[in-house]
Amino acid sequence: MSATYPLFSEHKEETIAAWGEVQLLGYIREWLGDATPPAPHGMGDDTAVLPDDAGNVITTDSLVFGRHFTTALPPELAGEKLLKRNLSDIAAMGAKPTVAVLAGFFPANLRQDWLQRFTEGLGRCAVEWGTRIVGGDLAQINAGWSANLTLLGHAARPVLRTGAGIGDWIFVTGQLGGSIVSWHARFTPRLKEGQWLAQQPEIVSMIDLTDGIAKDLPALMTPDQQALVNRSDLPLRLEAKEQEAGGSGKHAWQHALTDGEDYELLFTWRGDATELRERWPFTGTDLTCIGRIEERPSPDAPLLLDPMDELPLLKASGYEHFR
Repeated sequence: MSATYPLFSEHKEETIAAWGEVQLLGYIREWLGDATPPAPHGMGDDTAVLPDDAGNVITTDSLVFGRHFTTALPPELAGEKLLKRNLSDIAAMGAKPTVAVLAGFFPANLRQDWLQRFTEGLGRCAVEWGTRIVGGDLAQINAGWSANLTLLGHAARPVLRTGAGIGDWIFVTGQLGGSIVSWHARFTPRLKEGQWLAQQPEIVSMIDLTDGIAKDLPALMTPDQQALVNRSDLPLRLEAKEQEAGGSGKHAWQHALTDGEDYELLFTWRGDATELRERWPFTGTDLTCIGRIEERPSPDAPLLLDPMDELPLLKASGYEHFR
């Protein structure tokens, strides 16, 4: 009898659900060993910077039916979302997109007209944002639907997640929270804003908001740092306020911190905050200073704290896969 190697388990303690996304990524780095270099040339940032000293970056992201969209979303918008999720990563590096490859994992009973509309939406979005789909792969699966896109870009000066220091201001573009209503599929990647920020000497670190400030902001910080975030200054999307009013059980500011899929730029700035607002050239994109990086008073102190009433803000965590 030949050996079998089970993939799945009914016992949570044997599965990746016992770890969650963050711990799983740590194990993957460990298992890969010398095959994966440290960030920025390896895992750990919005994109990897290719080790060719030419400013080339690469990222990959997926779209999964039932996780990232449902049948309520027009196929064209699903195609756009797949590319724009990658474009948002490119934006967080201050880069320009160049070319992409697409991998599709489809069941045999996938509707032809749905796939055509999805692909046409993807193609129009690629043309709009100045990139080209240059190849890919198809594989048949028994059920479900997913696609993966790998996007390359170029940045004269890639902006990394690392480098935030004591006294840096924390800024965010756009508005936050309530993205599930519409924004998650209709957002605008902040490519132009990211490219402009990368040219400013005061920019220190940057990330795109996919999992919510509560999870993504600590990725910019070191363990000895604390973010003082004024929740009254958070730029709330109307839908976040409507969710609170509709009985979601969460304050609008909690939606802003934890909902995820905002696809805005969160960055730290080592310079005059007022001067940045005056220099900001994008009249159609809000820019808000939400707080400052300070020294963490003790290892037990909260990573995110509202200084007005000393309320710890990380009791509400952002989205994490496999949890």
